[in-house]
Amino acid sequence: MVSAAATLVFAAVAQRYEVVTWQHVAQRLRPGETKATLVAALEVLRKHGVVLELEREVAVDGPEPAAQEAEPANSRKRRLARGSSSAPSPQRKKLQMTAQPAEPAALVLRSGQESFPKFKLKPLQEWPHDPVLDGVKTEHLRRDQRRAKGARTTV
Repeated sequence: MVSAAATLVFAAVAQRYEVVTWQHVAQRLRPGETKATLVAALEVLRKHGVVLELEREVAVDGPEPAAQEAEPANSRKRRLARGSSSAPSPQRKKLQMTAQPAEPAALVLRSGQESFPKFKLKPLQEWPHDPVLDGVKTEHLRRDQRRAKGARTTV
């Protein structure tokens, strides 16, 4: 978990603590890390209060607006005659960034595909003192030092 959380922190630091997407995280994946392990790590960070914003699926009332307008009037009448209007319309969901997320972190549906949620973390200096978070910070610093060493030796 610490390694996966450090991957998320590494991506957040690289983005200067702005909104982090899957593309930012995927560039920093380590062997054995998957979307599921990263969502679990994001959930641990959320529980410890260091997630500022998290993308969620939010229910929207009403049918798709474009679908109703595009349908000709006579086909709507036929559908009403068949009685299909008595079935409740499926609830649409849209993606939205939420501050101070209270619900657990989860994968979201983006364009019909399961996707990693966008997120925004507090800067490391603002994290509370906690053994789990200290382990994540230490792992992040260790990776950052290795990366800096690698950059110096390739010049």
